[in-house]
Amino acid sequence: MKNVGRVLVVGVFALAGVAGAAGAASAAVTHAPAAVTSSAYADEFITADEAKAIALEASGGGTITKFELKSEHAEYRVEIRNGRFEHRIRLDAVTGEITRHDIKD
Repeated sequence: MKNVGRVLVVGVFALAGVAGAAGAASAAVTHAPAAVTSSAYADEFITADEAKAIALEASGGGTITKFELKSEHAEYRVEIRNGRFEHRIRLDAVTGEITRHDIKD
């Protein structure tokens, strides 16, 4: 019966150690904000001209009918009319990667 008490005590200390390590690990993790709200990130954005050039290339050319920067989402939104098609393109404002491209008749 004495062994059962020792196992129980060791088990409690082991659990306390795991819980403490998990708490320390989670305390060290930092999470990026869900939305970019600081203008400090604006220095990292690609330029409007670069965003327009990427969107025009993706659409095969045309006329930009709408262009906006959604800084809270760190994305450019571009609408382009190319013949009878309208392209709606979203670009990551930091990398320039196209994140969405919809084409409407």
